[in-house]
Amino acid sequence: MKITTIPLQKFIANISRIAEKSAILMLTLALIWQCFPRITSLAQTIEPNTLSTVQVAVSQQSLSVEDQIITLITKISEEENFKNPGLVIAIARAESRFNPKIRGESDKRDRGLYQINSHFNAEVTDECAFDPECATRWTIKELEAGHAWKWNASKSGWGRYQ
Repeated sequence: MKITTIPLQKFIANISRIAEKSAILMLTLALIWQCFPRITSLAQTIEPNTLSTVQVAVSQQSLSVEDQIITLITKISEEENFKNPGLVIAIARAESRFNPKIRGESDKRDRGLYQINSHFNAEVTDECAFDPECATRWTIKELEAGHAWKWNASKSGWGRYQ
């Protein structure tokens, strides 16, 4: 497979045009921009023949747990054709601060990223509630079914996604 290099500024301009048409892509680009400041600082001076060096450096950086969870939610939302991944991200942020292993402070039956209550949602096992992928898929299904009320306690923390 041959990799063609293009000037970074042209690449960024192309991505910007595409991003105007896709909210998910814009979220992903914002995340990349935030996570990889080295790229942004080199954007004006990078030479095409040094691009592979930058790609190696970027691939070695690790994402924070929060960024990994946001990326996972975005990916699953796309797979499930869910049009508002920002809402799922807002719920996870408000309910657990992106901690998939947390239990509720006032109610120990609340579990995981979305604080899925074991009493009111007995069909969700601990294994699923504490698994970010399984819990995200379940949460998306609940939101699609009109059950956003299950997270009313954290609604004030959802920001613009209310």
